Amino acid sequence: MQSKVFDAENVQAQFALVVGKAHYSAYAKGHFALAIGCYGHFTSPLRRYADLINLRQVRAHLKSQALPYDTEQLNSLAQDLNEAMERRKLERTQGFKDVVTRTATLALERNRLTHLADHELAKAVKLAHAAGELPEGLSTELVRRLDYAIATDKLTDALVMEVPGKLWPDSLKAAFLNWMLLNPARSMHIVNHGAQIGAFKDMTISPAGEGTSFTAQVRFHTTDGLQVQASGAGARKKDAEQNAANGAVAQFLGLSVVDGAVNSRALEAAAPVVGNPKGALLELCQKCGWDMPTFEGMGKGPSHAMLFSATVTLIVSGQLYSASANGTSNKKDAEARACEALLLKLADAGVGAAKVPVGAPCTIDNGGQHPNPIGALQEMAQKGKFSPPDYLITTLQVDPPKFQSIATVTINGQRRTFTATSNAKQDAKKISAAMALSECVRKSEH
Repeated sequence: MQSKVFDAENVQAQFALVVGKAHYSAYAKGHFALAIGCYGHFTSPLRRYADLINLRQVRAHLKSQALPYDTEQLNSLAQDLNEAMERRKLERTQGFKDVVTRTATLALERNRLTHLADHELAKAVKLAHAAGELPEGLSTELVRRLDYAIATDKLTDALVMEVPGKLWPDSLKAAFLNWMLLNPARSMHIVNHGAQIGAFKDMTISPAGEGTSFTAQVRFHTTDGLQVQASGAGARKKDAEQNAANGAVAQFLGLSVVDGAVNSRALEAAAPVVGNPKGALLELCQKCGWDMPTFEGMGKGPSHAMLFSATVTLIVSGQLYSASANGTSNKKDAEARACEALLLKLADAGVGAAKVPVGAPCTIDNGGQHPNPIGALQEMAQKGKFSPPDYLITTLQVDPPKFQSIATVTINGQRRTFTATSNAKQDAKKISAAMALSECVRKSEH
C-alpha cells in the first residue's frame, strides 16, 4: 500500500490537472468556477490588452459594424498573450528565487540566521550543502528550531533531502532524533515527500494487526541503491506506521534510533545565572555610545512546563553581533544567558570592555562608532572630507518585511558602496551608514 499525503501544493496541482490551465482563446469556452458557458473580462483595458480587444469587439457588434478582429487574428493575439503571461510568470518566479538566494547568502556570511523565514533558512541549507559543509551557526539555528518544534516541513525536507547525515554534527543528530520522536507524523511526511520527488523509489507502507496491537513496515530504495526497511509497532495502525517511518528516516540518514520520547536536552536543568549579564551589556552600550541592543524571545510548550529562548542583537560600527540562548524556564533567564554569550563574543572580538577603557566614550574619533551614524556621516561630508552620501533603499520582500540599503560615498576619489539589510527601512539605512562611517574614519586616519 502506498500512503499519500495531501497538502496545499498537491491539491492545487491535482486541481489544475482536472480543470486545465487558464489561457486566452478565440472561442468562448465558459468559466469553470463560475459555472457559466460564456465568459470574458472587460474590467481593466488600461492594464490588459485582452480587455481592450473584447471592448472593441462588443462596441462594433452593438453598432452593427464589422468586427475589428476575425478568428485568425484572435487566435494569433491569444497565443501572443498566453506566451507573454507565461514569460512574465517565469520572470517573477526567478526574481523571487534570486531575492531568497541573496538573503540566505548574506545571512550565512554574517552568521545571522535567527530572523530568516522558513523558506530562506531552507535555501541556506541548500547553499551550505552545495559548498560541502554545514556551518556551525546554521547547525545551531537548526537545532534551536528543532528543539522548540518550530521547524516546518519545508525546512526539514530541505535538511533531510539536501544534506547527507554524515555531515551532521552530533548536536543536530540528537535534536533531529528527539524531534522525530516527539513529532512522529512529521517523519511520515518526510517519507511521503521523498517518494513524491523521486528520492525514494518503490516506497511502500505495510500495516498489519487488529484491536490494539499493530505493526508496520516501511520499505524503499534510494537513487544511489541504498535499501531501507524499518518496522514499527503501536496500539493504533497510525502509530505503528509513524514509528516505522521514524526508523526509516533515521536509517536513511545513518542515525541511531533512540528510545524514549522526551527532549532531555531541552528539559535539562540549567545552572542558575550568575550576576547581571543584561545589566552589564546595557551599561557597556551606554559607556561606548552604542545603540541599545534589541531582544527577541519566545516560549514553547505547555503552560505548566514552558521553555523560553531569547536572541540579543547589537550593532557596533556596522558590524552585527548576536547570541542566543534556549531551554530556560523563564524569559528573564533566557535574555540573561543570551547577554552573557554576547559579552563573551564581544570580548573575544576585542570589542567593548576588552578594547575601550572604562568611562571612555566611543566617539567618531576612536573607531567610527556613533549613536547616530547617518547624522555623523552627513556631518563629515559637510566638512568636506568626502562627497555627500547617497542612499538607495529597496524592498527585498514584503512578508516577512526585508529591506536593503546601499550607501554610496566617494572617499579619496574612489566611489564606495556599503550594503546592509534589515526588517525595517531605517535600520537598514542606519547599518549601511555605520559601515560607510567606519571606513571613512579609517581612511581619514591614514
